[in-house]
Amino acid sequence: MRRLFFLFFLSWVSPLWAAHGYALWGDLKYPANFAHFDYVNPAAPKGGELRLVSNLRVSTFDKYNPFTIKGSAPAYLADLMFDSLLTGSLDETGSGYGLLAQDVVVAADGLSATFTLRPEARFHNGDPVLAADVKYSFDMLMGPFTSPAYKTILFDVAGLDVLDER
Repeated sequence: MRRLFFLFFLSWVSPLWAAHGYALWGDLKYPANFAHFDYVNPAAPKGGELRLVSNLRVSTFDKYNPFTIKGSAPAYLADLMFDSLLTGSLDETGSGYGLLAQDVVVAADGLSATFTLRPEARFHNGDPVLAADVKYSFDMLMGPFTSPAYKTILFDVAGLDVLDER
């Protein structure tokens, strides 16, 4: 949810320009096509076990859709299963780098942003992620059965237009 909020917050500010990421203040720390964030060890050992304990002290779940009103989803499910257009950097404040998006263009008036999806962005089954899929996700988050938390975050977003496939 933090990533989703950050993504839509980015569409409200800054002059017109296109880049691999977006910084609210100053310049981006990382250049285009950087291999990894400085705090990531690309040679880290693989394997092991990940245990995520909910800070809400809820240890059971009855659904896998974290966006709907009814039921309880597993802790941190959205963070592990869903990607956003941009992702934040842990060593930089107010910045976002392309994850599904390869670049972002923010209008001079700060009222719109245009994202171009990466050609290599894929679903788990290998199908490409297309602009129509992003619109579908937005429409679903604004739907009648979605948690009010998402509608509150997206309240000021007037809409989403698909300009082309990517």
